[in-house]
Amino acid sequence: MSEDYSVYDYQKDARKAIKDITSRGKRVIIVGGTGLYIKAALYDYHFPEQTTKNNYLNYSQEELITEIKNYNVEIPDINNRRRLERLLQKLEEGQEITSNKDKALYPHIVIGLTTDREKLYKIINNRVDKMIDNGLLNEIKSLKDYYKKSRILNSGIGYKEFNDYLFNDQSLEETIEKVKLNSRRFAKRQYTFFKHQFNTIWYEVNYQDFNKTIETIYNDIKKEDLK
Repeated sequence: MSEDYSVYDYQKDARKAIKDITSRGKRVIIVGGTGLYIKAALYDYHFPEQTTKNNYLNYSQEELITEIKNYNVEIPDINNRRRLERLLQKLEEGQEITSNKDKALYPHIVIGLTTDREKLYKIINNRVDKMIDNGLLNEIKSLKDYYKKSRILNSGIGYKEFNDYLFNDQSLEETIEKVKLNSRRFAKRQYTFFKHQFNTIWYEVNYQDFNKTIETIYNDIKKEDLK
């Protein structure tokens, strides 16, 4: 809650794990939906080590944008607070990011599981309902005192939406709908990232017999190994 874990941190830890696993003659499987982190680990991204972490929790969105404009640089998506915070951090510290994003450091295959959009959104909505049933609200209430100072709680989907519920009289029903909406939007963004940033091989999920999905993917991977 009080400690950031950046893409730079993930890159270091992931590459260390890749080196360890491959040194033992094992295959590496990276599972997850955060495409930028995965690409930063597998491709030639260079991040300067951050020695300080500024806290912009008290800045409004408009204040962040105003501060960035002082540096006369192009502003990314103005609705993405985390990107704005990272950009201002780099500008204030004189950091630069260089990369060769198309140069892969490891041979790899990227596999994506997909289904039709209506079914996906239903799964996401049901998952949020299950999180509530399993005690998410109690967890949120136990973290109330941390919301005023934690950037993570105010940026992570499934947590940030509860800020207004805890402090600004937003109803629980409205909050849950926001979690569902933001989760669906995130899934859509991740689809776009994996379609455009990787040579992703997509597989339709067989929900009646998921073992058949696994078998199809496994057989295709073996064919790739023979090439």
